[in-house]
Amino acid sequence: MIREALPPLLEKVSAWHPDLVLLATTAPGRIGGLGLDHEVARSIDRATGAEVLTGTDALVMALDVLGPTQIAVFVHSSRVRAAQTASLVTETGYHAAWVRSVGIGGDEPALSVEPEAMTDGIAMAMNGVNVDCVLLESTDWIASGSTTSLGAVLGLPVLTTVGCLMDLMDAWVELASP
Repeated sequence: MIREALPPLLEKVSAWHPDLVLLATTAPGRIGGLGLDHEVARSIDRATGAEVLTGTDALVMALDVLGPTQIAVFVHSSRVRAAQTASLVTETGYHAAWVRSVGIGGDEPALSVEPEAMTDGIAMAMNGVNVDCVLLESTDWIASGSTTSLGAVLGLPVLTTVGCLMDLMDAWVELASP
């Protein structure tokens, strides 16, 4: 599906002549592993001539900085997506020690998108879990603002792929500013 959807999107993006393309998703990596993630990035590079940074790239960079040994993967989606995300974390050289999904087809019922409810629900689900980093894989987490509050409640770094990309962009802008 990703390979089929890519050509028309690349045609549109190429017309903009970008210098940088951010692929703010881990979908290629989740579905086809690092190989598909890299294949999609190369396709974007060939079509646009732009530098390409994927959500998976940004996540791996953040994990390399943090160096966690036990990662909790919490996905706001199905068990299948949770398993795919855990597999991707493992393929990048890290250990997904605890994996949970919430929502339709998940291990737990859906959480409210209200920040306090998300934070409380995840903190309660993780009670007694021994990890040193949390990966929240869904844009709902970023949109709700729950990553900061959850990190404070758990006393752990809490990552999202979109958040990792945003942090990298902030750093690049700061470096490029006079």
